[in-house]
Amino acid sequence: MATNDNDKKDWDAVAGVQDEQSASDGETEHAPAEEEGLTYDGITDDEKLVFDSSEAEMNTDNTALNHPDHIALQAKLAEVEQELHQQKDSSLRIMADAENIKQRSARDVEKARKFGLQKFVEDLLSVLDSLDQAIQMTEQAAGEESTSHLEGMKLTQKMLLDAMVKHGVQVVEPQGENFDPNMHEAIKMEQTDEHPPGTVIAVFQKGYQLHDRVVRPARVVVAKAP
Repeated sequence: MATNDNDKKDWDAVAGVQDEQSASDGETEHAPAEEEGLTYDGITDDEKLVFDSSEAEMNTDNTALNHPDHIALQAKLAEVEQELHQQKDSSLRIMADAENIKQRSARDVEKARKFGLQKFVEDLLSVLDSLDQAIQMTEQAAGEESTSHLEGMKLTQKMLLDAMVKHGVQVVEPQGENFDPNMHEAIKMEQTDEHPPGTVIAVFQKGYQLHDRVVRPARVVVAKAP
């Protein structure tokens, strides 16, 4: 009987220890979140500290953006950007104007080079006309003396025309060509069935041009249908 009582006491002691351990485990399982470093919002204290710091920085940034000095600086920056854009446009226009002036000057120089002799050529036309008339009159005359004079005048005429050709002068003598109002001046229309209408059938006075510019149109007679 004594042995049984001792066994019972040992058993009760073991059971008591187990009950205390179970109670301790239950308290651990239901411990508040603060004991593990957690808040009731489900985040740690460290995370909450970082969050609060970020929120404070955002508030500081918003305050700085709304500060009068910052607003004034933004306005000044916008003004400078607009002025820079205007200066850029002005520079581009100046460069374009300079290029146009350069091209126009080059054209003027080329035109002066090509047509600078136009006034001189116009003054020589009366000399050439007189020489042509003298040659025609001499050809109609008879005699050996007239023949020698004719040869001398023709040689002078050729030398003069050759010199003018070297400087871009061309003779316009459109006998048998179609009438061109840009190059010819019709002084008479003559009915004929020997030539198609609009054909130059006679040249009353030679024309001249300097390069591609007409100095004097040829004065011609033009055929028309009978």
